[in-house]
Amino acid sequence: MTLTDFIAALGGTNATARAFCTTPQAVCNWKRRQRLPAARQLQALQIARERRLRIDVVTVAVFSQ
Repeated sequence: MTLTDFIAALGGTNATARAFCTTPQAVCNWKRRQRLPAARQLQALQIARERRLRIDVVTVAVFSQ
């Protein structure tokens, strides 16, 4: 799963922004860079677990490189 796939699975840019309590512009920046800020890793895992998405720590770490 790529970061773009993860964002799509959450319902798109706006839905992802709401889930992370951030702005759609921030999410667009993540997509453009294909990079999730390291400070958001744990939050990404928690959101994935709540939504029953198949994602693991290694995948989230790759998002942040």
